[in-house]
Amino acid sequence: MKMNEVNPFPVTTYISPNYFCNRDLELKILLKNNRNNLHTSLFSQRRIGKTGLIKHFLTKLAIIKHLNVCI
Repeated sequence: MKMNEVNPFPVTTYISPNYFCNRDLELKILLKNNRNNLHTSLFSQRRIGKTGLIKHFLTKLAIIKHLNVCI
């Protein structure tokens, strides 16, 4: 990779749903648990994408329920 090329996979922050991929099952579980008022815990080793998943979930939830969510 050349120095001036941009990594297409951001690793420092959540940008938008357009850059989020491959966590469909986890997102469905979070949405289902939210719909059923179930508490959910996420735990994993570092740098796996837990924060990005939560931010993506909140973005989707805001779209579904027409909410304003500050992250």
